[in-house]
Amino acid sequence: MTTYVIARIREIMDPDRFDEYRTGMPAALAQYGGRYLVRGALEDVAEGGEPERIAVIEFPSREAADTFWNSEEYTALRNLREGATIVQIGIVDGVMPQP
Repeated sequence: MTTYVIARIREIMDPDRFDEYRTGMPAALAQYGGRYLVRGALEDVAEGGEPERIAVIEFPSREAADTFWNSEEYTALRNLREGATIVQIGIVDGVMPQP
């Protein structure tokens, strides 16, 4: 089942570190079958909340997403991102096929 990582970026406090993180992400994702569906788009808030930058990453399975999340490549990138941004990240499985 397809799995998605959804990031809601509220604030970028250190643009240089965040740029280094963003630059490294595509190659790290590709190693685990991940690909961007949305990258850095400014959300158009339809109801409630404040606009945030959004990233949606698709993985072929939950296993692939979890393996990426715990990988050395992403751990190094995550260390760059932490402290450079205020972000909320979730992992969600896609719609199960209907019989």
